[in-house]
Amino acid sequence: AREAAAKAAADRDQHRADCTYEHNKGLKYWEKWLRECADKTLAQTHLRAAQEKKTQLEAQVAALQEAAKAVDAKKSELEELVATGQGEADRKGVAISSLEAKVAQTEVVHNAVKTELERHITLAARQHAQLEQSLQKIKGLERALSERDRMVSDYKELQSRKEQLSKAWKELKAQAKEKEGEVHALEEEVQALQKRERQLEEQLAQERGLSERRKQQRVKLAAEVEQLQEQIQAARAGEGRRQGMDSDEEEEEEEEEEDDDRYKSCCHAGSAGVWSASSGGDAEEEEDDDEDLDGDPGMDEGEDEDMDDGEDEGEGEEEEEDMGEDEGEDVDAEVQQAQAQRATLRGVQKLLRDAGADLPTKKELLTSRRSCLHSPGCR
Repeated sequence: AREAAAKAAADRDQHRADCTYEHNKGLKYWEKWLRECADKTLAQTHLRAAQEKKTQLEAQVAALQEAAKAVDAKKSELEELVATGQGEADRKGVAISSLEAKVAQTEVVHNAVKTELERHITLAARQHAQLEQSLQKIKGLERALSERDRMVSDYKELQSRKEQLSKAWKELKAQAKEKEGEVHALEEEVQALQKRERQLEEQLAQERGLSERRKQQRVKLAAEVEQLQEQIQAARAGEGRRQGMDSDEEEEEEEEEEDDDRYKSCCHAGSAGVWSASSGGDAEEEEDDDEDLDGDPGMDEGEDEDMDDGEDEGEGEEEEEDMGEDEGEDVDAEVQQAQAQRATLRGVQKLLRDAGADLPTKKELLTSRRSCLHSPGCR
């Protein structure tokens, strides 16, 4: 019994020393663990280690409980020995009392260890809750970081879009400058064509004035021819009264009459040819002007009346020169050239309108054209 009691006391001392060592070791371990629990992975690892330590401590508590049970069993055995041997009980009373004291002390240590273990368990649970909160915060930070990354990607995409838009804006500005250059070039070309058209109109006006002067000259020549015819008739009447006129002079007078008839017929044919050519060219010019202003048949009524008057004058004139036919052909050529220039001008005006240039309206063109053609100096 003494040996068993001594052995049990030695076991309890060894167990107490082991528990004290494990307790100190656990405290140091927990201090180190608390310093390193900032990281998520280390926190989880420490949490698992704490749970394992908790399991180990629970196993130790179970082992202590089993040791207490063994001590109780030894106590019961000793009581049985006391019951069987009263003499030995007296001798072993001190041992029993010491064993009881040791058992009581063991129970006190057991209660202290149990209290300490419960405190560690409570602390571990509190730390576990703190770690859960830390994990939630880490997850929130991860979500915030993902949101920040998404916002950064959106910002980069907006920056790239902005650069593309600025590049497209610069290209559009360059194209606009090129178009402005083309528009200026077309405007200069239109101005040149308009200047050429005015020159041609001035030339036509000069040709018409020259034609009028030639018509006046032809009228004068016709009047002179009539005077000559009257003189010839008067001479013929005087010759009829003369009795002594030679036959040679009569033949000369007949030849003069034939020449006069041929001259009148030639003048009449030349006048008709020139007037028909010139009136035809004017008609083509007037028709082209009407087509240029969207084909409105009632736009140049004054010009049509002037043309009718000119045709009446051409029909009334019966004595003009042969050179009028050549002048009519020149006028036709000038009219065709003017028509070609107007066709080119219409194409340029269409290009300018497509490019957005500020051009005069049809009403302004009609007003300026009529005021020009109906003025005394131009018509």
